[in-house]
Amino acid sequence: MNWKQIIALVASIGTIASPIDLIPDAIPILGLSDDAVAVVVAGYTLYKAVKAFRAARVAKAAGGAAKGAADAAKGAGKPNGASPGTTPPPGNGAKIIVDPGEQPGGRK
Repeated sequence: MNWKQIIALVASIGTIASPIDLIPDAIPILGLSDDAVAVVVAGYTLYKAVKAFRAARVAKAAGGAAKGAADAAKGAGKPNGASPGTTPPPGNGAKIIVDPGEQPGGRK
């Protein structure tokens, strides 16, 4: 989350939790409208942050797979003791987990 999203989220939650409203709740329909707008702003901010996080995670996973293929192509002509047709793990051997179900002991 960037700082603008954090400020929007904190301000929205603060507006909802505050007993002081811009429009008093005693006014029948308009009284809850400022709280409703704050809920919508908080939800939209969280939606955008989660969407950006997931896109970055998928891009990182795709970049790791591409790097592993490039490393394998570079080392194809060099004898390294590996059997032909095997490729080394991407990067330093760390696995990028995209789905929580892929974790050992994760949900299935």
